[in-house]
Amino acid sequence: MTNPADSFFGESSPSAKFDAIGTTVGGVITRIGDPMQQTDFSSGKPLTWDDGTPRMQLPVTVQTDLRDPSNPLDDGKRTLYVKGEMKKAIGAALRAAGAKMALGGTLTVTYSGEEPTAGFPKKLYTATYAPPAAGFFEEPAQPVAAAHVGPPPAAPQPAPAAVPPGVDPQAWAAFQAMQAQAQQNAPAAPPLDATNAAYAAQMGFQAPQQ
Repeated sequence: MTNPADSFFGESSPSAKFDAIGTTVGGVITRIGDPMQQTDFSSGKPLTWDDGTPRMQLPVTVQTDLRDPSNPLDDGKRTLYVKGEMKKAIGAALRAAGAKMALGGTLTVTYSGEEPTAGFPKKLYTATYAPPAAGFFEEPAQPVAAAHVGPPPAAPQPAPAAVPPGVDPQAWAAFQAMQAQAQQNAPAAPPLDATNAAYAAQMGFQAPQQ
């Protein structure tokens, strides 16, 4: 789901910003990273729960229409670091859609309000999710040989015998046709009778030896 080279070469997308209530960030999911530990915003130290368990977050990158005018290379991708109230909102959206988060799905998150706390106000979110369109992950169809339509192809015919030297080609063709007709009309070719022998002699062929 993620490529370790992205973080190694510093090619991760900018974080999604929710600076004001009503801000919406969303688009088609292009990357789902591995869960990672949250860090303190000021010190950068890894955060844990009271029992020492790491506080985790999930980076999810979406293709948005947003662009930073000061960055000519901005491609509009923004990474949502899913945790806390945002995790709850996205979880509810996934349940409503009856689907799991997947590449190609469309995720939209809105900063919907705040909840007072002893410290900074807690940001509240709403979210929507639509699974990938049918066929998003399908492989291209392989070509299938076209089925033959119509009568079955004719069986290959044996090549005609070569014309003997000194024999008229037309006469030889007529003799071959006569023999082929005789073979079709009888289960087995009969011996060369006197009529055929005479015809062969008349056409200039020597009768085969019995």
